[in-house]
Amino acid sequence: MEEAQRQQEAAEQQRRAEEEAARQREAAEQQRREAEEAERQREAAEQQRREEEEAARQREAEEQRLREQEEAQREREAEAQRQREAEEQQRRQAEAERQREAEAAAEAAMQRQLAGEAEAAANAQQAEQAANNFSNIMKRAIEQAWIIPAGSSDSMRASVNVRLGPSGRYY
Repeated sequence: MEEAQRQQEAAEQQRRAEEEAARQREAAEQQRREAEEAERQREAAEQQRREEEEAARQREAEEQRLREQEEAQREREAEAQRQREAEEQQRRQAEAERQREAEAAAEAAMQRQLAGEAEAAANAQQAEQAANNFSNIMKRAIEQAWIIPAGSSDSMRASVNVRLGPSGRYY
């Protein structure tokens, strides 16, 4: 019986050893699966990190592109504003120049008019002087040549009509 018991114990021990080996194999397999799962998770985490970094780079690149576009737009608007201001300044300068020219032309016209009026006044004065001078010359000539008739009274008056011809001769 001892032999049967030893065989039974040996069988039991072998069964336990096989169960232990199976448990160890199962544990090793479980450990291998867990290691594979951990590696997959690590790779997935690494992939996600790379994707997030790439997405962050793309966002940054897009933001940079938008900033550059906005800066370019601001520069275009500033250049357009400078151009408008320059055109407005040129327009104001041209308008001021036209105004100065108009004022100068008006001043010149006024000066010509004043000169014309002064010349006309001088001519009128000269003509009046000439007429007075002629009248005085004629009056003296008539007075010198006039012979007062005898027996005339002081209350008598004489009237003389003188006609001046185009050549300046009188009749």
